[in-house]
Amino acid sequence: MTQRSKLPVDPTRPMRRLAIRNSINRVKSMLNSVGSPDPTPESIAEEAKLRVYRSKIVEE
Repeated sequence: MTQRSKLPVDPTRPMRRLAIRNSINRVKSMLNSVGSPDPTPESIAEEAKLRVYRSKIVEE
């Protein structure tokens, strides 16, 4: 028997999902433009992680 509690509905969830999807599509198009003909999900995820890491670095 499973119990379910009433969780509050997050109104920003669809927007966050759309933002993630758009980010993945941007990375995929960037990889395609630099000559990676059919990027794998792993390469897309790795490139997305690198973009997030670089965005956190502040150049001095």
